[in-house]
Amino acid sequence: MGLNHGYSAISVKSMNQYQAMLQLLISSGYQISGYEDNGCTATSKIKFIKQLNQ
Repeated sequence: MGLNHGYSAISVKSMNQYQAMLQLLISSGYQISGYEDNGCTATSKIKFIKQLNQ
């Protein structure tokens, strides 16, 4: 089974105001998969996903 323990992907959400976290996720191979509108850009969330190698 390996290190993935049967998981095929990791999903993460980050608030738009945390630029360092957004940069970390993108530089670590996460892709944007969606957007959660909470009324203003600072509190809205960006959804990320990273496919794990099988």
